[in-house]
Amino acid sequence: MYSTTQAPFVVQNCIRELHELPLSKIQVIAPYIGGGFGGKSDITIEALVSCLAKAVPGRFVRLLLTREEMFIGTNLGRGGYCKYKVAVSKEGKILGMTGESYLGSGGNAEYAVNVVTGMGLAGTGPYEVPNLKLDVYGVYTNVPPIGASRGYGHPEVHLAVERLLEKAAQKIGMDPVEFRLKNLLGEGKVNGIGQVMKHHNGNVVLCAQKVAEELYKNPKPDKGENILVGRGFTAYMKTPCMPSNVQSSVLIKLNSDGTVTLATGAIEMGQGTYTTLAQITAEALNIPFEKVNVTNKVDTLISPYEWQTVASHGTWGTGNAILLAAEDLKRKLKESAATVFGTKAENITLDEDKLIYNGKILKWSDLALGYKNPDGSALTTPVMGEGHFVAKGVQNPDPETGQGNAAADWTFGSVGVELGIDKTTGEVHLYRLLNTIDAGTIINPQMARDQVLGAMTMVLGSSLTEGLVFSEDKGKIRNNNLVDYKIMGIEDMPDEILIDFVQTPEESGPYGAKGLGEHGTVSVAPAILNAVYDATGKDFYELPVTAEKILKALEGGE
Repeated sequence: MYSTTQAPFVVQNCIRELHELPLSKIQVIAPYIGGGFGGKSDITIEALVSCLAKAVPGRFVRLLLTREEMFIGTNLGRGGYCKYKVAVSKEGKILGMTGESYLGSGGNAEYAVNVVTGMGLAGTGPYEVPNLKLDVYGVYTNVPPIGASRGYGHPEVHLAVERLLEKAAQKIGMDPVEFRLKNLLGEGKVNGIGQVMKHHNGNVVLCAQKVAEELYKNPKPDKGENILVGRGFTAYMKTPCMPSNVQSSVLIKLNSDGTVTLATGAIEMGQGTYTTLAQITAEALNIPFEKVNVTNKVDTLISPYEWQTVASHGTWGTGNAILLAAEDLKRKLKESAATVFGTKAENITLDEDKLIYNGKILKWSDLALGYKNPDGSALTTPVMGEGHFVAKGVQNPDPETGQGNAAADWTFGSVGVELGIDKTTGEVHLYRLLNTIDAGTIINPQMARDQVLGAMTMVLGSSLTEGLVFSEDKGKIRNNNLVDYKIMGIEDMPDEILIDFVQTPEESGPYGAKGLGEHGTVSVAPAILNAVYDATGKDFYELPVTAEKILKALEGGE
């Protein structure tokens, strides 16, 4: 089966269970799949295709969906409702918080269970809350199922928390930035699930300070009497949000021309995973980047196992597996060279692509296919490195208290927005969009920036224009086309987008790196709503905030 999936091994296992076949009889191939954003991580049409193929043995079956069918036949993204309360002191310290979050899961739970988990893990945002009670529920509804959508429930709860804290700051008469800085997590503080923050978890305070400095360094621009200008500020956090036994495996094969081939089950979908993984491989082996090749598709029968390429997991999880495989490859090279030289492996020195002993030199390429004696007999075997990684110490949270080491790492950041609103139309024009993120060591600065840029601009749509309309009686989507479902275009993008990185090395990540693919989505929406309030004095708590809604509010409507 060919599938544009982020989770080929999950697809393979589900089809095995559906048809009660041996796993070895099911082959799932995932080439470059195009954009995924979480929507290709759960099972949708693959099961239907497998049933059709079983009904017509010996024939190829292909299922193509129209745009309208895509709306109703695959999983939806957002569908959360949150109700929060917070207690704060006059000095601006958060004393306690209660909250209830609900996710409409559609007619079956499916991937919504994982989204609910994400809503719980991030339920306080990046703030220390000494007294906390949060409940998160998945709710069956009569609409298509909710699945993963670039953020795993984090954007939903951050919308609630950030809007709540904005109102709390106003209530006590404190600057909203100052209020947040007083309560942000940091080294030694405890997050909502009971983890004590370490230095390597990141510096959200510095991220917030950098965004605030840039956002407020100049007075609001004067855009004329018909334009209301507003600014909004938020902070955020994101965990990988994955099961405790997530595994990554890779193979590094040494070739006779001195290059290496990296075989991985990770999926490339335009995020630059293969480039980043090749960089990690080159660094780990101390060889030029140009000497690293990456297999360009995943085949469940021959590719090393990878849980899924979701949850901003690839660089961290697969990258760690690469480090282990590189060490395994170097160990085997030394052992092979020791056999050739007639010495012990510990006596062999590695120098780039050479192995040296007592003035004698072997190139890696000499050992790639096994070393032969002068008479042609084999002396050593071909060399290949294996790496298998699973996060240590990660566990499911306590089912009663919600406490536990449920997240391997955290990524922090802050967002700022400056916008203008036309009083005559309600139209929003985005002037500036700022994001400073601490995602550990940045392996590839350009691709990292592009990931954050793509995430932020993607969520602008769900913030301002994109919203599904359902019939009240049957849950039928009424706007299942790109005419009635308004996505944003290039002219809707901000005039200026500024992205900055704070680099606090993550001790559990490869060379201090961690993921960032989803993180730019997390708190853009509440930053926009805070900016809308700042411009108009009108509060909005529901997305999307369309021009029609804003104009109605300006005219005195609800």
